[in-house]
Amino acid sequence: MDAPISSSGGDNNENLTLGNVLAKFKETNTSEGKGFNGSFSANLEIIKGLNFTSRFGAGYNVNNIVKINPFFEIYDSEGNLVLNPQTRSGIRNTNQVNTNMSWENILNYGLKKGKHDIKATAVFSMEKYTF
Repeated sequence: MDAPISSSGGDNNENLTLGNVLAKFKETNTSEGKGFNGSFSANLEIIKGLNFTSRFGAGYNVNNIVKINPFFEIYDSEGNLVLNPQTRSGIRNTNQVNTNMSWENILNYGLKKGKHDIKATAVFSMEKYTF
């Protein structure tokens, strides 16, 4: 256990404020994340003038966050323990998993007849996210 903090003079509110500030210096908050992202694309000419393109992408991410608030004692100038009901020691471990996915399909058609060009495009797209 770490040495307790003592303050000379002042009332308990001043002692608690000083203790809260000093306790923040002892707090640790670490984060470690890992992830993977990938994509794929394909093009295909179905018939002359009609082309199909498909694109797919996905990601997977994991994040682990650990926050530690160690036990912390505050004493007044007379050596009495000052209780702070708003400050508690503890450990908080949070794990997050995020995924994402997108998929696009594009169909292009182009035809040239004399002086005229005929072009058409159809698109389908979808996305999905989880947190």
